[in-house]
Amino acid sequence: AFLNGDLEEEIYMDQPEGYISEGKEYLVCKLSKTLYGLKQSPRAWYKKIDEYFASQSLMRSHADPNIYVFKSNNGFIIIALYVDDLIIVCNNKKLLLKTKSHLATRFDMKDLGEIHYILGMQITRDRENYTIYLSQQKYLENILKRFGMEDCKPLATPLDYNSKLSRDMSPLISEEVEAMKNVPYQSAVGSLVYAMTGTRADIAYAVGVVSQYMANPGPQHWIAVKRV
Repeated sequence: AFLNGDLEEEIYMDQPEGYISEGKEYLVCKLSKTLYGLKQSPRAWYKKIDEYFASQSLMRSHADPNIYVFKSNNGFIIIALYVDDLIIVCNNKKLLLKTKSHLATRFDMKDLGEIHYILGMQITRDRENYTIYLSQQKYLENILKRFGMEDCKPLATPLDYNSKLSRDMSPLISEEVEAMKNVPYQSAVGSLVYAMTGTRADIAYAVGVVSQYMANPGPQHWIAVKRV
């Protein structure tokens, strides 16, 4: 994606490995396009595709700058953009094919067909009942393995209502602080936040509670995270 962006600044880089000619080691390359690793690249790519969508009469949503909408008498198109992944929703097959054709003419892209998996979410469509299911089962199984919880027993509630967490449970002495240093508390809570925002709104309260102790978690806080 970033190779499509136009560079407005004057930037030079060392010659890439294997490209340097003998006796010309002192030369550098002047970039005419953005590259991965440049801090300008994400912005330049977004500007490029935003301008393209505007030229195709796709209006950027005020609620989310990564959503583009086109409406006509023939139907509507909604495009969700995530870096270089596009999810296209359309109620007119001809309009859909036309949009894909225009995109392929402008950008080097691949059509992956009907969506089944994106950003850690599995998507299952039941056309007969007009329903779409979102699931993060694979993502959740992966984070259980990462934190050594794949063999844990399931519980009905994400928080123990008999246990009240507080900052008094945070480590106070150096030995306790040192013991908690190897506990991946922040990483585990971050993984739960991603599941919560994707498909598991039911754990939102529990994740909010354990998030309050990110700065200095204690053993009781870690037990609460493992329960979630």
